Amino acid sequence: MPTLHDFLDEMKSAGVVITGEAILLEQALSVSDWPAKVAELARMGLKFGVRFLRVNPQQPTDEEISRIVRGYNFAPGDSNAVADNTMLMDPDESPHALHDPAFAARLNSLREHFNGRSSS
Repeated sequence: MPTLHDFLDEMKSAGVVITGEAILLEQALSVSDWPAKVAELARMGLKFGVRFLRVNPQQPTDEEISRIVRGYNFAPGDSNAVADNTMLMDPDESPHALHDPAFAARLNSLREHFNGRSSS
C-alpha cells in the first residue's frame, strides 16, 4: 500500500516543492486517513505554513499532479485538492534565485527595469 512518504517523494520528484513539510507530516501521520488530511492542508495549509509549489510554470502540469494523486487513496472529493492548490513559486522563493548567480542577476535587472518604469 502506497504511503504518505511515497506520495511526497513522488510529488517532489515531479518538481513540486513542499513548504512546511514537517507540519504536513506531523498532521497527516496523526490521522488514519492521511490523504484527506493532505487534501485539507493543500486547501487551507497556508495558515499553517504548508504549501505545494511549482518551481517551473510548465511542470508539473495539473494533469501530472492529478496522475500522481490517482495512484493514492484520495477520496473523490479530495482528489483535485492537491492539483488545484499547487501554485507557482514566487521567484523570490525559488532555490534557483538563491544558488544561480546568473538567474539572480537577471531577476534583479528585471526588477530594476519594472520598478523604474512604474515610478515614472
